[in-house]
Amino acid sequence: MTIRPKAYCIFCNEKQNYILGSEMRDLDVRGVSFSYLETTAHCQECGSLIYVPVVNDNNVTARHKAYYNALYLMEEKEHGREAHGSGL
Repeated sequence: MTIRPKAYCIFCNEKQNYILGSEMRDLDVRGVSFSYLETTAHCQECGSLIYVPVVNDNNVTARHKAYYNALYLMEEKEHGREAHGSGL
């Protein structure tokens, strides 16, 4: 965990230092299952999750990369089945 500059905490009703952590997220989007590592920001004072724009932006990028990678692998697997005559 890393202590970062301040961000607004709605529970403390003021800017507080925040601590970064990470959690593995499992999602299913449009029939594509994938996992990605999501960064979380917690208020150092009360421990609540807080919104930090750059953290959110990085999570969106990580989620998109994981989705498109899983979609690519799924399509490759499907093409492999078709090429070998074992398609569904």
